[in-house]
Amino acid sequence: MKAKKFIEKTKEGEYEFIKNHVIDIEVDKSVIENVCGSYLDVGFDPEDDYNKFGVLTNEDGEPEYIKIGKFLDAIDKKAHDGEEALETDDYNEVQKLKEFRDYDLWM
Repeated sequence: MKAKKFIEKTKEGEYEFIKNHVIDIEVDKSVIENVCGSYLDVGFDPEDDYNKFGVLTNEDGEPEYIKIGKFLDAIDKKAHDGEEALETDDYNEVQKLKEFRDYDLWM
C-alpha cells in the first residue's frame, strides 16, 4: 500500500507546486480492513469515521484513506477505555504503521 506525506507548497507566478513524499508500506491490507470494520465499527457514518478514527470510507463503507496517526490513536484509546483488546497478531501488524504517523495511507 502507498502512504503519502505533505512536504511543502510553493507558488511561483501562476503555478503552484506541491511536494509530497510517497512510500510503499508493507502492511497486510486485510488486517487493516478487519481492524476498521470489526474493531472500530467503521463504515456506518462516514463523517464520524473520519473525525473519530481518521478513516475515510467509500460508498460501500470500505476504507479508502486513513490518517495513520489518528487511526493508531483511536485503536489505543479504545483499548485503554476498557473495551475489548485487539488481537495480538492484528495489533502487531497495525504497529508497523507507528513510524509513519505523519503519513496518510491509501488503500
